[in-house]
Amino acid sequence: MIEAKPKTAKVKKESPYGKSTIWLQKKTLMAVRLRHFDRHLRPLKEMRATKLVKVGATAWRSDELMVMDIQRAHRTTLIVKKRHAGVKISADFFSRHRLAR
Repeated sequence: MIEAKPKTAKVKKESPYGKSTIWLQKKTLMAVRLRHFDRHLRPLKEMRATKLVKVGATAWRSDELMVMDIQRAHRTTLIVKKRHAGVKISADFFSRHRLAR
């Protein structure tokens, strides 16, 4: 587990987070849980990565991500049904014009 806090007074003032806690899976070193706390150190948001799959030779990804806004009692779940690894993508795919769509 890693705990991160704003390092300077300036960052602390600008950040909406008082601290973040990150849980890593030992086998993959992948962040499987992340919790952000507000400036008063009350739980604010949490992300959990489940259904981990190996992609390619060394990369691990989650096939299910759940993100919660704890203070608003809202939850979103992202389920990956299909992915392609090693696919070449043109740099034009990330142009301002295409991203603005």
